[in-house]
Parts: sequence; C-alpha cells; structure tokens
Amino acid sequence: EDVVARVGGDEFAIILPSTSESDTEMIVKRVKTELSKEHIIAIKCSVSMGYDTKTSADQELVRIMESAEYWMYKDKTINRKNIDNDLIATLIETLHKRSPKEKHHSMVVSDLCYKIGQEIKLSETELRKLKDAGFLHDIGKIILKDDILNKIDVFDKEELNERNQHPLIGYRILNLFDETLDLADSVFSHHERWDGKGYPKGLKGEEIPLLARIIAVAENYDVLTNVYNKNPMSREEALEEIKKQSGIQYDPEIVDYLVKLV
Repeated sequence: EDVVARVGGDEFAIILPSTSESDTEMIVKRVKTELSKEHIIAIKCSVSMGYDTKTSADQELVRIMESAEYWMYKDKTINRKNIDNDLIATLIETLHKRSPKEKHHSMVVSDLCYKIGQEIKLSETELRKLKDAGFLHDIGKIILKDDILNKIDVFDKEELNERNQHPLIGYRILNLFDETLDLADSVFSHHERWDGKGYPKGLKGEEIPLLARIIAVAENYDVLTNVYNKNPMSREEALEEIKKQSGIQYDPEIVDYLVKLV
C-alpha cells in the first residue's frame, strides 16, 4: 500500500505506511544504489533523498513532509560536488571508451600543457587549471557520432561543421558544474587562431585566453605526432610545421616554449 507521487517538477514523495526509520533508511540506500547503476547515454543517474517518520497520531503529516524535504535538500547540498565530479568523469570516460585515440590525445595534451606551463612559470593554481583543461578540452566531442569521432581521413563540409561544434558543447558542459567553471573559457577558445581566423568567435592575439593558446599549440603538436593518426610525423617534422604557423595560427611565444621543451 505504499504510494509514490510526483509533487513537483523533479520531486517525488514516497509514503511508506507502517515503516520504521531504520527500514526507511535501508530503502533509501537501496534506491540510490540501484539508480547509480543506470546510465542515460553517458550520464550516470543520481538522486537526492530525505525522509522523516511519523511516530504518533498527533504529528501533522505536512510537518513530516516538510522535514523530509529539508533533509532531501541537505543531502543534495552535501553530495552536489560528488555528483558533479561523477558526471564529468562519466562523460570523459564514455568519450574515451568510444575512441582510444581521444583518450591518448587527452592524456598527452594534458601532460604537455602542464610542462609548457612550468616553462612559462605559471602559478600552481594556473598549472592545475591548465592540466585539467588540457585533459577535458575535447569533452564536447561526446556529441559526435562514432564514424566522425574516429575518422582519420579528410572531413567533408557537413562533417567539419558538426565537428567544429565541440568547443561550444564543451564550454556548455563545463559551465554546468562549479568545479569546472574556471576551465570553460579555455576549452571554448582552444581552436581560435593568433591571426583571428579561428573559431568559434574569431578572437585574435592576446584576446584569446592564455591557457587556450597553450592548449592550441600542445594539441596540434600531438595531432601531428599521434600514433593513432594516418601518417604521424617525427618530433622534428612536427616542430617545423608548428614553427611555420608561429604568429599566424599560434602565439609565437608559446611556440618558442614548445620548441625549447621538446
């Protein structure tokens, strides 16, 4: 005779007659555990729950409901950070399972960004942001179909337009979570060019965030040398290609740091 009812946009109430507090706690744990096993595309499901128990006839049911709602919001506040971190981790893990090339690329770019940041003598806070942004810079590719995600040949116009949406999608994803808000601008701008002919906004020179300029150089160095690509270049060949684009596609100062590092 339990009752499950929707009481708001994303809120539900469960009324459990003749159920003790300890039994209710077990039910809550079971619901959370079972729900955490469910995935909607790349999103692991989660729920915040609170409960209270009416133990005498003179207690008003509306007060019990208010108390349960209070504990639900407290649960939501306490666990929000963990839930957000799980969501980001699930998204990037799903992307990497679909494409080993992207996993390798994320790891290499993150590491190379960090090393360039050390050469530039960025603060520890900026180094952490740079390393994380380097790892998550292509998270927006989660929206791409497998045939585009894993393609190594030339893209047609339609495929290219779809692929070029990933900085914007990554920006939107990272803006959803407190922990990644400070990474969003760098991810949004990592395909901008020093000469202003990049995308999505056509930013030029130092209008482009510094961390995005570093990611751009590190990413393209890996694209040229990545073993998953059709014809990977040697380190020397890749550096020569990047030097040709210094002051055109890339920040010349960042290119100098890359050359020195490699």
